[in-house]
Amino acid sequence: MTAVLSSVIVSFLSSWYQYAFQTKQHQDALSSFYDDLVYGLIYLTIIYVIIGIPIATFIDRSKSSTYLSKLILFSLSGVLVGVLVSVLLVFEGFPFLITPYFSILGFVCSNVFLHIYIILTKNRN
Repeated sequence: MTAVLSSVIVSFLSSWYQYAFQTKQHQDALSSFYDDLVYGLIYLTIIYVIIGIPIATFIDRSKSSTYLSKLILFSLSGVLVGVLVSVLLVFEGFPFLITPYFSILGFVCSNVFLHIYIILTKNRN
């Protein structure tokens, strides 16, 4: 549930950013918004499910249970995943300059995941 909700939120915000601030690049901005939203949902959900849930489970089972320690661990793991994804994309022909962008994106995605996870587990208890 956390992975799907996180991917919806991050995909929507990313698509909205692309739509609101870079509309001059696309002829049909609304179509571009929906395209970005759908692609974001597909790719982010896969990354959240395959990578995010196991990392969250590992961090949750660790002995560090304070909010600050979880925030640091989630942030570092998000940056690491962002760097790994950008390195894989560099091997596919993308420029190396995407590494900082994906590091920031990983940081944001992991923190969105953490806070949604905290909200959902708090309501469950």
